[in-house]
Amino acid sequence: MSTAIWPSFSICRPSLEAVVARLAAAAKRHWKISLGIYTVMLIGSASITGQWLRRRGGRKQLVSMVRTLPKVDLHCHLHGCIRRSTLSEMIVAKGGEPMKGNASFKSISLKEAFNLFHLIYEVITDSLALRRIIREALADCYEDNVMYLELRTTPRPLSDLPTRRDYVDILVEEVDRWQQQEPMRQQHKRRMDVRLILGLDRAGPIEAAEETLKLAIAWKARRPDLFVGMDLAGNPVKGDTRDFIPLLERARCHGLKITVHTAEVPDRDDEIDAVLAFKPDRLGHALWVTDDHKNIIMQNNLGIEVCPTSNRCTLQLKSLTQHPCMQTWLSTAHKVCICTDDSGVFSSSLSDEIIEACRSWGLTQLDAVLLQLRAVDMAFCDEDLKKELRDRIHTFIYHNPVVFIHEPCINLINHMMLCTPPMTPTTEVQDRGEDVLNDVDFIIQHYCGYFHRMEVIDRQHDRVSFRLIPKNDITREVVAVLHRSHFILHSDSSATSDGGPDGLLGRRFETIEQLLSAVMGAHDFGEMLNSLISSRLESSNLSPRESDH
Repeated sequence: MSTAIWPSFSICRPSLEAVVARLAAAAKRHWKISLGIYTVMLIGSASITGQWLRRRGGRKQLVSMVRTLPKVDLHCHLHGCIRRSTLSEMIVAKGGEPMKGNASFKSISLKEAFNLFHLIYEVITDSLALRRIIREALADCYEDNVMYLELRTTPRPLSDLPTRRDYVDILVEEVDRWQQQEPMRQQHKRRMDVRLILGLDRAGPIEAAEETLKLAIAWKARRPDLFVGMDLAGNPVKGDTRDFIPLLERARCHGLKITVHTAEVPDRDDEIDAVLAFKPDRLGHALWVTDDHKNIIMQNNLGIEVCPTSNRCTLQLKSLTQHPCMQTWLSTAHKVCICTDDSGVFSSSLSDEIIEACRSWGLTQLDAVLLQLRAVDMAFCDEDLKKELRDRIHTFIYHNPVVFIHEPCINLINHMMLCTPPMTPTTEVQDRGEDVLNDVDFIIQHYCGYFHRMEVIDRQHDRVSFRLIPKNDITREVVAVLHRSHFILHSDSSATSDGGPDGLLGRRFETIEQLLSAVMGAHDFGEMLNSLISSRLESSNLSPRESDH
């Protein structure tokens, strides 16, 4: 019996009507086969559609959560924040051609980016233009739910501001003006704290850098609540970082924190070695680093300011998944924070950067929250403000439970260790390897950074949700979902031989179905886990506080 729809020797392309007619005839002759094919297609289509809808729903949930999340931006250049509309308007005012409405800078190279910065400096030539971009930068960050901003800029003379001191005076006036208008923003029930970092231009003369250093030291003594650090930046193919390290040493001696742009271009190993020997508080970008450099960075616990869109442009990557260092930082739970660099130039807000980072590097909603807690740890502000910033994030968690889903489980150890204060985990992590994914003791140990208690709050057919109670006096919520087979329960020395009333302790579950089946039948599973965690805390000499839950 021939099953050909049309003869194989036909060299003429049949018409659509002929194809339909022959398909109908074949379906009539072989209706059982056709029904089976249609059924398989229908099931496959439904499955694909369901997966697509779930992914789409997850993306929407991620976007919604990140945009409302209180955020921290530690690497934000003032001139890079200029709005495209403002830049176009200023260009026209200087007699130039307006920018094209669809012009995009998200794929420009490093050289093109610095050419654009040169253009920006050419149009921002007076105090009015400077005041405008400061106000707009602060307004845009506030609109994006940034709760803490470290704004950095390199002072320079302007047409009506002949000295760098005048430039800094304007900067302080505008930031103070912003803070004084805080009562007007109370209707939003949120606020944004701003701190300033003065930058040295590696491409400029050392005399200009010395003048900026003196200004930074003077303002640090006068306004320690506002001036928190110094930055070394500028065109990475010009100048030499090593010439400016003595100035940074002086800044550090006067209580200023230090961040340094480094390893933005290849073949600068000598400069990178000098920067790492200096041990700044944070590193900007750190893209072209060797394995030895990475080890030094991790051993010294140097925080990395990661700017996804900027890094993609600098490295000319097709996708952020090709980022040369991010997987290393994530797999070792190293200190990293997601930043904007130049939000106006790249038309990318901090929310956009975090969303793109999550999508590209397989991070979850909980990761996005924990990265903000890590950014607070890396901030240059005082400890009192850090505590307040953490409380704001905890409050957000309490009112907006975050779903923590592994599909598949990307790097559980990373999520756990992001919860902890700064540490150097590389030795322990590398020694234990993949086994830590199955070690609840290790998970509990590192959750102790922020949380002291875990309890089941919901059971569904495909997930188990937990509430993690922080160590402060206010009950907060993070919903963690056990998924796949990466969470395996172990008994401790105090457990009974049968693993507790429900026999869960000490048992291994090869599949998520086995785990869920056992958990859903354990009515006191939450109490059992609480007991286990409490015993771990006691053995660690950590006494959990009572929550208000």
